[in-house]
Amino acid sequence: MGRLGIAIAGVAVASLAGCAADASDRPAVPAPLTRSVEAPSRPAPPGPIARPATVSRVDLLEVAVPMAEDGHGGVVQAPRAALAIDVTATRWPVRALDPVLHVGQIRLRRYRHVSPFVLRFVIADGASLPRDAPAFVQYGDDVGSRIDVAQALGGAP
Repeated sequence: MGRLGIAIAGVAVASLAGCAADASDRPAVPAPLTRSVEAPSRPAPPGPIARPATVSRVDLLEVAVPMAEDGHGGVVQAPRAALAIDVTATRWPVRALDPVLHVGQIRLRRYRHVSPFVLRFVIADGASLPRDAPAFVQYGDDVGSRIDVAQALGGAP
């Protein structure tokens, strides 16, 4: 080690010794590094998930599928033509639970996205759908998530 290395090592040892000597002068508990922040005086506006969806149209189409829902929790062999119910909305909210189409006592749980704005539910027997019954899409048991479909359905099928 050269003279420069010895000089640097000596300064480092001296500064460490100074730190040990100064340690008794310091407070035992360090000052907090964070500062407290007050909560906003009013709640933040709701995000995009809180915006309600509006059903703009419901289309009823005969489709040829091998299996379809019976509306009571079962999947059955479809007759030669099952009924597809395409529900078009301005947007579908992002939810952890799947949407369920309710028409009176009928519940359709199986669906697919035909497009970003269209959910398709298929029932084996379209004649089993009650006329003029409450109709809505709901996510799980969350009654607040109901999206009215009856007005767009207009008394069909």
